[in-house]
Amino acid sequence: MNVLRKIRWEHRKNSTESGQYMVEFGLTFIIFVFIILGCINLILAGYNYDTAQWACWTAARKAVVGGTNGDVTEIIYNQYVERFFSSPMLISAIEFNQSNFINPIEQINRSEGISVTVQMNYRTGLSLGYFGNIEMPFKVSSTLTVIAENDADRDGYVDSLEDAYIPLTLFSNDHDNDGVADGSDSDVDGDGRADEVDTAIISSFGNNVFTLQTFTNGVLASTVIMPDDRFAARQIWTLSNADTFAAPWPMVPRAMPADPTGVATIVLRDIDLRYDADNDGWEDKFDAFDGDPTKH
Repeated sequence: MNVLRKIRWEHRKNSTESGQYMVEFGLTFIIFVFIILGCINLILAGYNYDTAQWACWTAARKAVVGGTNGDVTEIIYNQYVERFFSSPMLISAIEFNQSNFINPIEQINRSEGISVTVQMNYRTGLSLGYFGNIEMPFKVSSTLTVIAENDADRDGYVDSLEDAYIPLTLFSNDHDNDGVADGSDSDVDGDGRADEVDTAIISSFGNNVFTLQTFTNGVLASTVIMPDDRFAARQIWTLSNADTFAAPWPMVPRAMPADPTGVATIVLRDIDLRYDADNDGWEDKFDAFDGDPTKH
């Protein structure tokens, strides 16, 4: 009888321990699965953030080569949808305001040398079902400079849009918008000075006070005191064979040539005013996009 009781007690003990082991294993396994799923979703969230950043950069690239706002929006969605990963627990979405997600927002203002920024929000997190969601927003942005030659006439307007936005414009490459292409126009900036004489000399006679002097047939035509310590026009260089060469268009305003003594040393720079209608030493495109139009 005692032996039978002992056997039953041992059986009950083994069954209890086995059930305890099963419960502990089940809880541990569930926690382990959640940890693995959490790690996987964390990796996917990071990958999707990188995808959103890539979509933003690709969209900015589209904007700086002449894409419309609709083209840029389509690029964002296509790049993101094609590359992102999802899971039942993962929340991953991009959001942006159609009215200000590109700066400058107007395509006509995105001309060569101008920085274009595309920005949006990336929202990610975990879905906990009945317990709600855990979400975190992140800002995503990309800034690129317009490098496409989509403003050949240097008037601050995208060539492909000039006909649509500017009445009576017959040629995209028409800086002064007089209906005559620059290649056939003897006065491309429309300032009344023929291109062959539309040049000037920047001079300094001490104390770093600069003047801009224009000449016609070798005779001084005008003298203007430069209001800034920079200029934004092509510089003219004299070559060894006595020909002249106009330097490439400046991407940013250049600093004035320094007067090494500050007393009476003459510093001269020949500049091209063909694209400077007001003849102030600042190319018209820089006048149009400068924050203070009264500065020059």
